[in-house]
Amino acid sequence: MADNIDIEANLASNNPAHEQSDAPRPGHREGDRHISIPSFEDRVRGVLRKLIAICKGRPKPPPSGYIIGSIFRSIDEAPNGYPRLGEFIGAEQNHLIFRRFSFLQARVLLHLQGQLQKYERELDLLDMHCEEVHSTQADDEVSRTRFALLQKIEEKFEKYVMLVNQVSQFALRGHPPDTNLKSLKNFFTNHDPPIYHYYLHKEDLVLLKPRGDTAEMDTRFMNFLLDAPSKLVRHLFKDQLTWERFR
Repeated sequence: MADNIDIEANLASNNPAHEQSDAPRPGHREGDRHISIPSFEDRVRGVLRKLIAICKGRPKPPPSGYIIGSIFRSIDEAPNGYPRLGEFIGAEQNHLIFRRFSFLQARVLLHLQGQLQKYERELDLLDMHCEEVHSTQADDEVSRTRFALLQKIEEKFEKYVMLVNQVSQFALRGHPPDTNLKSLKNFFTNHDPPIYHYYLHKEDLVLLKPRGDTAEMDTRFMNFLLDAPSKLVRHLFKDQLTWERFR
């Protein structure tokens, strides 16, 4: 028993760590209360622990291909018909293809023009009648009639000008490129919606999206994708939604 106590005493006296525990810490005077100052390694470990705790508290990153805050509407999930066609058109600006109804535009303009011409003749007759009649009572009656006619002319002319401006805006829009028209045609072919195939009126179609300077290059590139759907192209457009938008 005495031998064991002597061995422990010798080990304690020869242990450098034992000597450091009694030695004053750097930056402290002897006799001060013992305050342990963490070493550089301990401080690094503490920072790493905090970073790990912060990372664990954060939400997991979204899976690849998923966009936070975005909702994708599937074309195939919409009821076949105008709902599915609306999903197709709304998915890509190049699909904004509609009929301009050139014939109807002309007919409505001609109708309004004819009514204005009729009012114009009536106004001319009233003006001529005012020159022939010199009585005050007749002048008042003609003035009231002319005032009512001018109100009709004003209302009709406002409609006429509004329609003229709308038709002129349509005239500034170009015909859809063959690539975009082919996408619309493929939609009707693949889904066969129970609605009128309006894309058949090729000369009466208008693309609402303005065509920029890159339209020709975009057309050539899309023609390549649509006419040569190789394995590489299908791999690039392996997302079903993306492929549905462009085929």
